[in-house]
Amino acid sequence: MQKQLLSFILILLLSACSEEEDSLSVAKKAYSLVEQVYATTRFEEGDRIGVYPVGYINDQPGIPGDIAYPINWPFSWNGTSWTPENEDYLFTPEEKLDLYAYYPYDPELGNMPGKLNLAEYPVDLSGNQSGKILDILWAKTTVDTGSGNVANLEFRHLFSKITIEINTINTIGQSMQVEVHNLYTNARVDLVSGRMTHNISKGIINAPFVGNQVSNQTLFEVIVFPQIIEANTPLFLIRWEDQLTLYTTDQLIELREGTNYLFSLNVI
Repeated sequence: MQKQLLSFILILLLSACSEEEDSLSVAKKAYSLVEQVYATTRFEEGDRIGVYPVGYINDQPGIPGDIAYPINWPFSWNGTSWTPENEDYLFTPEEKLDLYAYYPYDPELGNMPGKLNLAEYPVDLSGNQSGKILDILWAKTTVDTGSGNVANLEFRHLFSKITIEINTINTIGQSMQVEVHNLYTNARVDLVSGRMTHNISKGIINAPFVGNQVSNQTLFEVIVFPQIIEANTPLFLIRWEDQLTLYTTDQLIELREGTNYLFSLNVI
């Protein structure tokens, strides 16, 4: 039986950016909120994804993790397409496949205790997020290997992002500390369906310094799970020059996947 190599080219499709403004007042300090779709993700050479190909039996899809197919198959971005890091895997021309893919690649997925179940992938967003790749992208597509050797994967962001814009009279630099409180920071993600399975616990996130737009305007960013923030929730704690400033919501905020929430805070 003749076989052919199945290779992959990633097409990252994101919906056009849209913005919706909603001003919020809070009990402690006032801030404004702008909600917008994520900017386009740009992969860098050497970035890695994990791929799970799954075959069909009697026109019924199999289950990700079937040992008859590669498990957690690593691919690297070469600047134009994704290429397999291990030896190429051959598929028969008449095969129909479901392809599951996720980013960033985790070599422990599928072979380490606590990470054996693809449908319950553990993620911890608490603590200092500086230097970590925490935002998970996920894609699924169905291909007929006889129709060509290109698979188009439409990735989507599973998490949300919060950008905190701090406005002051004087230059801030990196001396300011920003904490995000009372959000779910530990959860399990279903990489089969691309959904959150359940939130486990709440914690504190230390927002990394991103940079200064102008001398008296500083940005911090955190990755968070999609969730509901109830009214009267103490959300941001700012530590600066021996002062603590608390920002508390006075209405419900729904954080949705693939969405960036820009909070503009004034600190006197």
